[in-house]
Amino acid sequence: MQVILQQEVTSLGIEGDVVNVARGYANNYLVPKGMAIVATSGNLKQLDAKKAILDKKKAVAKTEAEKLAAKLTEKQISIATKVGGEGRLFGSVGVKDIHEAIKEQLGVEVDRKSVLLKEVIKETGTFSVDIRLHSEVIVGMAVEVKASEA
Repeated sequence: MQVILQQEVTSLGIEGDVVNVARGYANNYLVPKGMAIVATSGNLKQLDAKKAILDKKKAVAKTEAEKLAAKLTEKQISIATKVGGEGRLFGSVGVKDIHEAIKEQLGVEVDRKSVLLKEVIKETGTFSVDIRLHSEVIVGMAVEVKASEA
């Protein structure tokens, strides 16, 4: 089933893209949540009319993401947490912790879903984490996990 995306959907594409998805996925998830509309001939004609506006919007979003990427490139955040023997953490450091550290330490607001962490961090050290600022702009950051003073 063909649908027109109304907003960015991580696994499918960005606003204005026409994609093929399973009928159940479209009818039960994308359309009811307002993420997509069914690609009828009328909707496709409207999309063609809106294409110039969408292209300009995409270019502005990409430019802003590139500016933010320039700020974040080569930056390092530090997260202090309780540590047991051999540098193992009591618990773990996940997406939420990294998201909050970016906001607090760098003063930059990024979407929590844009923090790309393959698996939670369970030991001290410095780790590389990717931040997706735009579908075409991904920046790498260093996350230092260290023992807390307390």
